[in-house]
Amino acid sequence: MTSKVLMCRPTFYGVDYSINPWMKDNIGKVDNKIANEQWEALYQAISKVAEVFLIDGVSGLPDMVFAANAGKVMGNTFYPSVFAHKERQPETNHWVKYFVERVFNIRWPDYTFEGEGDYLLTSNGWTWAGYGFRSKHEAVGSNFRFELNDPRFYHLDTCFCPLPDKNLLWYPPACANASKESIAFSFNKIIEASEEDALNFACNAVCIGNNIFLPKNTSVTPQLEALGYTVHEFDMSEFIKSGGACKCLVLYLD
Repeated sequence: MTSKVLMCRPTFYGVDYSINPWMKDNIGKVDNKIANEQWEALYQAISKVAEVFLIDGVSGLPDMVFAANAGKVMGNTFYPSVFAHKERQPETNHWVKYFVERVFNIRWPDYTFEGEGDYLLTSNGWTWAGYGFRSKHEAVGSNFRFELNDPRFYHLDTCFCPLPDKNLLWYPPACANASKESIAFSFNKIIEASEEDALNFACNAVCIGNNIFLPKNTSVTPQLEALGYTVHEFDMSEFIKSGGACKCLVLYLD
């Protein structure tokens, strides 16, 4: 069960360029005061159920706030992201420095790889990887690989959320080669998000114990509560402008 996470303060967050469809019409439109308030609300809520470690943002790296893309932690090894876009590539040195200072082993992927955005773990130890827009198919070994086919859902964690107790919240149309048979075999209960909910980043949820943290105003909350989860909802409007929400802001450390 996840009990430790890493987040990056949004000091320098903004939409300063466009590398996905969400950013295209939102350059310069982030309200920094509101963004900081939204991040703080999520941080405070998660801090009540997990140990939250923090890293400071860096000027000129507005997307560093999306800590899930830093890489992937597996035991005492950190796999740094090899970013697809030049705008994000300078982040890597800062993330590697953070983990080296904490005596993690560093293992570099051989291919483009964008961390926990495209590499998710289920409670039974199986791994699920996304490829197509950012990470390469060959980047990291996994039990299942999904080709992402909708540029609005450019990372796996924007459309696929393994839940505690081998349950799943996902948006099937974003995964081109997903076999419903393998999904049904792998999970106990499955919640399929509507397009409206998926575009509100319902699947971009943080799961800690029995707690689910996700954007507000989605219809999946009653379904999650029916499965016994405690749901925490947040206004993520300023981060959705950049194509991210709750899970994008959080890197699991265990």
